[in-house]
Amino acid sequence: MDTPALIEEYKQDLRLLTKQYQAIIAKKVREPIKKDGKTVYQIVDERTAQEVADQKTIAGAITSTRYALYWLEHGVEKPYDQEQASKIPKHRRAMKLGDIDQTSYQVYLQEMNKPVEEIKFKEEGIKAQLNEIEGALSDKEKLLFHLIHIDLYTYGEAAKEMDLALGTVKSTSQRIKNKLDQYFNDEPLNLLKNNCVR
Repeated sequence: MDTPALIEEYKQDLRLLTKQYQAIIAKKVREPIKKDGKTVYQIVDERTAQEVADQKTIAGAITSTRYALYWLEHGVEKPYDQEQASKIPKHRRAMKLGDIDQTSYQVYLQEMNKPVEEIKFKEEGIKAQLNEIEGALSDKEKLLFHLIHIDLYTYGEAAKEMDLALGTVKSTSQRIKNKLDQYFNDEPLNLLKNNCVR
């Protein structure tokens, strides 16, 4: 099945799920009643226990379908804003990233049909580049870089792990970003010569 047809199928599923969800939540309403001359609202819930369970299941299916639609339409995972990302536990952030990386790698292999040796050669080049970049970072910066970008810690979690103030972690992270910007804008060897390890 081609991607546009798959996207249309997901959109149809999403419309159907949304209608089912709305039909269930319509059974829980706030009705105004007069009490002592004042209008107050009373919640009337006519949902059955099965409908309450179905509502939760359908809500999860809607979320998953929206996620899949975004992925199909844009080719990447929908980015979280800072607040949403901080609410995801560290172990779940790592699992999500691992699943996405594995899937992306499999898709890459299927789409490109390149020999494994060629891919390994490219990976070795990337590893060499990462080693070169890490050489420009101090030990503290290297640890923070790994905590934030590999272990997927938030700034707050990294601050606790490193026993530093949150502001220090943020400023160190900005210094790392500046060094990376310089690395990709300048000659890599010049960056290594100009940035001595602290």
